Amino acid sequence: MKIYVVGFMGAGKTTYGSRLSKFLRWAFVDLDELVADKSGISISEVFKEKGEVGFREIESEVLRSTERYTNTVVATGGGTPCFGDNMEWMNRVGQTVYLKVSEEELYQRLLFSRAARPLIRDLNDDGLLDFIRDVMSEREGYYLQAQFVVDPVVTPFGLVRRMRL
Repeated sequence: MKIYVVGFMGAGKTTYGSRLSKFLRWAFVDLDELVADKSGISISEVFKEKGEVGFREIESEVLRSTERYTNTVVATGGGTPCFGDNMEWMNRVGQTVYLKVSEEELYQRLLFSRAARPLIRDLNDDGLLDFIRDVMSEREGYYLQAQFVVDPVVTPFGLVRRMRL
């Protein structure tokens, strides 16, 4: 069994996924770390060298490699579910959890972490808010295809009882 944690950047996928894996006594992997390991360079460098489409292609390939994992929580990238058939694939081979966080909360979380995030690095405060609104409107339809939708602040592990693990 695998659980794929999806959601917008800054939603807490890595933090939540890591805590959930400890709660379940499962392994935890961060898809961005797997991509960086496969590429031999940082995520920022992959974006610089290959662009977002090139990054997404590598990310999808690495995502497919998780099919063999068992008892593992996988934190995906914010755009992972929106590329190709990734969301459909994750729903087919595992369970998916969407960490639904408000745009206002995402803005507060991302305000001071822009430098580490290639897609928002060069945005000013107003540009960041516009980016969140625009990209969320494009991505939420994918995120809502997850089998479980949770507010990570309100129900940290309440969903586990409902999952068939």
